Amino acid sequence: MFDAGVSVVHPSYGAGVIRDVKKMSIAGTEHVYYNIELVDGDMLMLPVKQAEETGLRQIVVDMDLLEEVLTGDPNQLSKNHRTRRANMTEKIHSGDPAQVIEALRDLVWRGQNSNLSAADAALKLKAKQMLIGEMALRLNVSVEEVAERIDRLLKQLISDNSLPQ
Repeated sequence: MFDAGVSVVHPSYGAGVIRDVKKMSIAGTEHVYYNIELVDGDMLMLPVKQAEETGLRQIVVDMDLLEEVLTGDPNQLSKNHRTRRANMTEKIHSGDPAQVIEALRDLVWRGQNSNLSAADAALKLKAKQMLIGEMALRLNVSVEEVAERIDRLLKQLISDNSLPQ
């Protein structure tokens, strides 16, 4: 069980801080909830007993992992948009930061070689936002600063000709 003040990541909603742990009585049964303030300012109440099953975890991503994965060779994505969307969604919602970084890298690569569909662009944005939120909490810096760092890494990746032309 996490305590108040712990920075966590929900695989679907992103990074946040547990503000408190609340006990609530619903229909005569007591339940315990994490009250999580997400990086975007939204609040999320998650039943403690569902936290593990949901994939709630402490923040673990760091700049070394981010740089290592972003500068790795991109994976060839499926030409089938449904298969590609399913694979990218699975990676982004996996709860594994390396998978989220891979999804971002691979979608950026795809965008350099062909136009991204609206769904691909939305997934790229979701992956980037999740990483920005987690890194901002991890490094205790603004989301803008982290966004700039990630953008610099992505530009470096492209300019270093790591992406096939």
